[in-house]
Amino acid sequence: MWAFIQAAWVKKVHPESKALLYYGIAVGLFVLMFGGAFMAGVQGQAAAGRERVFLLFRLGGAIMWLVAAFNMRSSIEEHFNSALSPSVLSL
Repeated sequence: MWAFIQAAWVKKVHPESKALLYYGIAVGLFVLMFGGAFMAGVQGQAAAGRERVFLLFRLGGAIMWLVAAFNMRSSIEEHFNSALSPSVLSL
């Protein structure tokens, strides 16, 4: 939840940031993984969580989460480096 709040703030101060989109994709992949594994478990498949498609959803969600975090980091750095440039801080 906190990642979405941070990404929304970054989107406000740096509109070109795509961190919020990437976090949304990551959560969507995690929901697909859990929902699909749950439905397969309800149908009686004991090893549903270990199927390749669910592992791919998990891996894809984790990668997108990391991409979002690093995208947000670069946007924050760009925002503060431009706001605190030496010309602004000169006396």
